[in-house]
Amino acid sequence: HESGYVVVSNAPVPLQSIKSNKKIFFAAILILGTMIGYVAVLASELMDTTIKSGAELQAKFSRPVVGVIPDIKDSSELWPSGADFPLIEMFRMIALNVRRETAKKPLVIMVTSAERWEGKTFVTVNLGACLGRQDERVLLMDAEIRSPQSEIDLRHIISEKDKPLAGLGEWLSFEALTPEEIIWPTELPGVECIPRVEAAVTPDLLGSSRMKELVEALSGQFSYILIDAPTVSSFVDAELLAQWCDAVIFVVRSRMCPSSTLKKSIERMKNTGTPIAGFILNKVDQLYLKLS
Repeated sequence: HESGYVVVSNAPVPLQSIKSNKKIFFAAILILGTMIGYVAVLASELMDTTIKSGAELQAKFSRPVVGVIPDIKDSSELWPSGADFPLIEMFRMIALNVRRETAKKPLVIMVTSAERWEGKTFVTVNLGACLGRQDERVLLMDAEIRSPQSEIDLRHIISEKDKPLAGLGEWLSFEALTPEEIIWPTELPGVECIPRVEAAVTPDLLGSSRMKELVEALSGQFSYILIDAPTVSSFVDAELLAQWCDAVIFVVRSRMCPSSTLKKSIERMKNTGTPIAGFILNKVDQLYLKLS
C-alpha cells in the first residue's frame, strides 16, 4: 500500500457502546482508601496503651472504678456553685461508691493522678460539693505547693475573695499559728477550704510533723477531708502526704495516661501502705462509655 499501512482485518463493530471505566477506577480507589483508613485506625487503637474505658481500667489494675465521667468539652463551666451543680446526679453516684469503699469516718482522702491535666481538682471540688449537700462537714485542701498556679484552683470557690488569704504554705512555714487562720468558707454548702496561696515552702514539709499536726487537728472538726494532691509520676509529694491519709483515689483521664505510667504510679502509692480506694475515669469518649 502506498501509505505504508497494511489492513490485516476489519475490527468488528461492538453491539453495545463501550463506556469509560473511569468511574469503576475511582470507585475502586475510594474503596481501597477507605479500607486503608479503617486498618490505620484499628492499628492506632491497638498500639494505643492509654486507658479508654472503665472496664479496661478495672481489668488491668484489679481495683474498683468508683466513677466514670463523660468527655465534657469545657469542664471549667461545670464547677459547682451555691446555686448551680450541673453534675450533681453523677457525683451522687460517685459519693455513694466512695462511701462503700471507705466506711470509716472521719476520713482523709487524697485525690491524685499519675500526670497533670487529668482532672483531679475538678473531681475534688465536685465530690466535696456533693458530700457537703449530704449533711457532711467537708474540708478541701490544696496541697500542690510546688506546682505553678492553675487558672482555676480551690481559691475559685472561696466566698471571701476580697480578703488577704493564707493557706497551706503559711501553715507549714509557721506564718499561720492556728488552723483557723487558713480555713476559708466557700460558696458550697457544708464545704470549707484550705487554699494554696504561696509556694514558698519546701515540699519535704508535706511529710513533716507540722503537716501531721494539721491533719490530726482537722480530723476532729470535719467528717471528710479531701486533699487535692500533687501528681505521682513527677514528684514524691503525694507519697509524703499519703502517710496522713486513710485512702487514695486516682483520677485517670481517658486516652491520656499510658498504662505503664499509671502502673508505676500505683506501685509507688502501694508502697506507702495507704489503701487505694478506687479510680475515677475522666473525659471518656461516647464510644467507650458503654464499656465502662
